[in-house]
Amino acid sequence: MINILIADNHTLVRKGVSALLAHQPDLNVVAEAETYEEALEQLRTHSVEVVLLDVSLPAPASARDGLDLIAEIRSLQPLARTLVLTMHTENAYAMRALRAGVNGYVTKDVTPEMLISAIRRVAGGAMYLSPSIAESLALHVALQNDVEPPHKRLSRRELAVFGMLADGKTINEIAQRLALSAKTVSAHKLNVLRKLNMRNVAELVRYAIEHQHPLS
Repeated sequence: MINILIADNHTLVRKGVSALLAHQPDLNVVAEAETYEEALEQLRTHSVEVVLLDVSLPAPASARDGLDLIAEIRSLQPLARTLVLTMHTENAYAMRALRAGVNGYVTKDVTPEMLISAIRRVAGGAMYLSPSIAESLALHVALQNDVEPPHKRLSRRELAVFGMLADGKTINEIAQRLALSAKTVSAHKLNVLRKLNMRNVAELVRYAIEHQHPLS
């Protein structure tokens, strides 16, 4: 069972999403919050696997905006995954959320089926971006001409695994696609993280976005 906290200051959105998820046997909304402080209170009370967060949540004076809540979530519940559900479709805002450490970013124009899929994928350890964001996020990174990007150090197989991880594929999905064992794919994943000096798949996704994935 995937326990979920919905943090959104619009009552209609919270109740609508809660009603939608109530029909899914593996999804369980354990709490709702309409302010930054309420979200923290619920996180101290309930153990959750996914926080469905609107980053426009009213924030206290001590916080810059709703994105600051992401660090609080990680502090209170390190294993919880954060999925942003927002009206913000701007690339810059999505990048800020990704850099802050969210595990997924979906806009409120996604279909109910896509939202449900996003929750499940994020809960399962994958990253998820709504199609509109995934297609438009192509930020240029200024690199010196004489400096080779770190991903150029990857082998062809490692680069393939990197690309699929960045696209949100799981270890088992990659193994099936490449006709490899899950153990071998996990080894490639560790090599990729080591060569790029990264700690997790979230950092790989942000790197891929900044370097206009697909990489070559």
